[in-house]
Amino acid sequence: MSLLLRDELRVVLSRDQLQLVRLSSKLTLKGWVYSLSEKKNIFFEVDAEEPWRNAINKLESELAVIEKKPDLSSIVLANQFLRYAIVDGDKALKSEAEQIAYVTHRLGLMYGESANTWDVRLDQEYAGAPYIASAVDRELIVELREIFKRLNMKLQSIQPCLMKAYNLCQSVFKDKSAWFVMFEHGNLCLAWLNSGHISTVRTIKVGEDWLEKLTEIIDRETYLSELDTGVREIFLMSFTEKKTDVPKNSDWKIYKITPEIPLGLFEHYDERFALAMCG
Repeated sequence: MSLLLRDELRVVLSRDQLQLVRLSSKLTLKGWVYSLSEKKNIFFEVDAEEPWRNAINKLESELAVIEKKPDLSSIVLANQFLRYAIVDGDKALKSEAEQIAYVTHRLGLMYGESANTWDVRLDQEYAGAPYIASAVDRELIVELREIFKRLNMKLQSIQPCLMKAYNLCQSVFKDKSAWFVMFEHGNLCLAWLNSGHISTVRTIKVGEDWLEKLTEIIDRETYLSELDTGVREIFLMSFTEKKTDVPKNSDWKIYKITPEIPLGLFEHYDERFALAMCG
C-alpha cells in the first residue's frame, strides 16, 4: 500500500442489512481526497436464533467475490448488536485486564450471566472521566476476524456505531448539553451529552412512527434517567433512505446533523451511508 494512495473497504453491519462502500483516497496538500468506487446496500432476513448470523454469512459471500483486495477494511457494528453502559472509572484498577473484568462484572449486574460471553471495549475521553463500555457477542467478533483472515483481507478496525457517530460529530457537540439520538431501522440510541460528553446511553426498539413520537420518547427517557437540566435540545442522526424531516415542537429544539463530508464525496453523499462514507 502506498503511503499516498489507499483503497479502502468500509462495512456497516446491521441485523437486516449490509452496507459496503469502496473508496479510493489520495493524500494531497489539502489532505486526503476521496473518490467513490462503489456503494451497496443489501437487505436480508434476520436469523431469529442468532440475530447476527445471516449478516455475517451475507458479508462473507459478498467479500468472496471481490477480485481486487482492498488495502485495508473497517467495520461499524449497528447499535442493534450492542449493549452500552456508563461505568465510573476506578483508579485502583491499573491494567486493562482489571478494568475489563470490573466493567464485565458491572454489566453482569445489569444484564445477567450472559455478560460473560461478551466482548467488552472501553472508551474514556480523558483521564478520570467515566468509561463508555460497549459489549457485543464475543463470537460475532471472532467470526468477523476469521472471515477476513480466510479471505486474506486486512481488517483494520471494528467499531461500535455510537462511538463512530459521536467522534464524527464532536465538532457539532462541542460543550453542548443535549440529547444525541441515532436512528437505525427499528432502533433508537439515546445518549445524553453533558457539556459535550456522553453521560448516559440506552438503546430501545421503536416502530415506524418513531419520528412522530420522538419528543415523547425523550421526555420519558429524561424522566427515567432522572435528568433535571432544563435543557430541551435534540441532535438527530438517521440512517434511512426515507427523508427525515425534523418534527416541529414548541417545547423542544431538534437539529438534524450530518457528519463532515470528506473532500471528493459531496456529490455522492447519501445519509444512509453516512457512517461508511465519513471519517
